[in-house]
Parts: sequence; structure tokens; C-alpha cells
Amino acid sequence: MILKEVNEVNILASVFATNALQVDVVGPMLKVIGPFLVLAAIIKIVTLFMPATNKKRPRNVKAENMHKACSNRNLIPCPDCKGLISPKARVCPHCGAPVDANYVREFEEQRNKIRRVERVTKFFANIITMGFFGICLFIGAITSKTIPFRGVCVFLGALLIAVSAIGTYIHFNKGKMKGKMGELLVAARLRKGLPEGEYKILNNLYLPLDDGATTQIDHVVVSRFGVFVVETKNYSGWIFADASSKVWTQTIYHTKNTFQNPIRQNYRHVCAITDNLGLPKEYIRGVVAFTGDCEFKTPMPDGVVYSRRLADYIKSFATPILKDCEKEEIIVALNEWDTSVTPAQRVAHVDNLQRCH
Repeated sequence: MILKEVNEVNILASVFATNALQVDVVGPMLKVIGPFLVLAAIIKIVTLFMPATNKKRPRNVKAENMHKACSNRNLIPCPDCKGLISPKARVCPHCGAPVDANYVREFEEQRNKIRRVERVTKFFANIITMGFFGICLFIGAITSKTIPFRGVCVFLGALLIAVSAIGTYIHFNKGKMKGKMGELLVAARLRKGLPEGEYKILNNLYLPLDDGATTQIDHVVVSRFGVFVVETKNYSGWIFADASSKVWTQTIYHTKNTFQNPIRQNYRHVCAITDNLGLPKEYIRGVVAFTGDCEFKTPMPDGVVYSRRLADYIKSFATPILKDCEKEEIIVALNEWDTSVTPAQRVAHVDNLQRCH
């Protein structure tokens, strides 16, 4: 019996020794390549903020011209000889071939797609590289005590893994995060620009509708001068707007995108509050606030402002139309309706928006 127990102890000791030997293999390996991994990781982080160098030149003139045209927005290749010409030219100065406006538009769209693919590819290459370096450094450092600069490797590996994970999350949720950042900016400007005692600011409200659905409102400002329903939009580039149109147009980097008319979108919010509160619609005003570095190339419709002027626009209404008691009742009612919406309904509302848009 004693010999049997001794054999079992010896077997367990051998197993543990073997595992320790396998784990310690990482130490000698990283002892050699560890400094190079640290140096490569540092170089990778530094080069992320450096301008890209010229890529390898194509083998022939036509391919070289196509490459230059994709990297230079001021030139396009001729549809016949592939020589570089101005996108405004209607005849190629090299071969005399006619240049159709549809060809110019299609090439610019294709060039924008290529640029977007290149940016996404470069982004994921950087993320994967940083994550790989981080995993190698972190796992190697925590599994072996013989690696030099162990603490530095643990910290740098964890940092690279965190940056890789955060970058991936931001990339797949950039639209949602961009909208949230715009809402936070507008909320901060409202708090800063409106007197606290005179105006009550409610952010991110969910209100139930008569058909059982819900609607989400970015901001509601309640005051004696009326109820202001604010819809936040975070866009860049040029905006072409018409109050009566179903969609508006955004132009950025020679690319046109359409989006739903936010005045019509906000009108549903106004109707939801009107139906729930039983107030006349003239007591409730819809406002659309644009954040980001956008610029309107058409006259801004009534009720549409830049976010930096939102507080001044609200304060421009100085005629009292509500009593203090009515103001407090509206605030209490809106908060009660917001709390009546369950977390499951909020998630279903977000999922429905993602499917529709």
C-alpha cells in the first residue's frame, strides 16, 4: 500500500514536472525573440500615426496611371488610352477620345469604394498585428519568469490586447457610437446654455405609442415657453435639405448619401408627446440639431439649427405659454412614461431600427 501511494506521488510529480518544463519552454524562446517583439510592437504603434509611404510602382504605364488616378482625386484615366486627364475634360488631350460624364461619375464611385476597402483592410491589418503581438507578449510573460523585462512585457501585451479589442468594437459600432457622441454633446450644450431653474432637460426618453410600439426621443426641454423636442443628427460634409422632401442629401469626399428627413422623423416624436400629454401642438416645438463639421449648402429649414446655436434658438421663444404647475406635471408624466418602458422593449426598439436602417 505504501509503495503504491509512493508510485502515485511519483507519477503526479512527473506530470507536474513535465507541465512545468513545457511551460518553461516559452521563457527561453521569448528570451531570444522577446526584445524583438517589444521593438516590433513599439514600431507598429509609432507607424500608425505616420503618413503612408508610396507603394510599389506598377509594372506598366497604364497600370501606373490607374494607380495614380486612384490616389489623386484631381485626375482620372482616359477610357481609351488610360492617360491621366482632368475629370472636367470632355476630350482626352492625349488621344482625342471623348470622355463621358457618366464614365467620370462611375470611376469616382469606384475609386471611393477602393479607398474605403483599403482603409478597412489597413485597419484590420493593424488590429490583428497589435493583437498578435499583445497575446504573444502577455501569455509568454505570465507563464515564464525567465523572460527579461517581464513586467514591461505584461503591461505592453495587455495594452496591445486592449487597444485591439477596443478598436474592433469601435469599428463595428462606429455608427452607434457616433450618434451617442452627438447626443452627449447636445446634452452638454443644453445644460451649459439654458438656465437650470427655468428649463428642465430630459435625455434619451422612451415613450409608448398607441399601437404598442415605442419611440425614442433624444432630448426634451420643458419650460414655461413650451416643450421642445430635439432630434440630434451627427453628420459631416455638405448637407442639401428641403423641408418638404422625404430624404436629404449628404455629400462628403465626392460621395453622395441620402438620409431620412429629420423634420418628418421628429414630427412623430412631437405627435407622441402631444397624444400622451393631451397638449395642443402649438405648445410643442420640434427642433433638429446638427453636430459634427457639416455645412448646409441650402437654406436651413425652420426648426433646424447647428448644435452650437441650439440653446440660443430655444431661448429665442420668450413668451410664457405654460404655468409652473403645468410644467411640473409634464416633467412628471414624461418620466413616468419613460420608466414604464421595459428593458426588453428598449432592446426591441433598437433592433427594429437596425433592421430598418
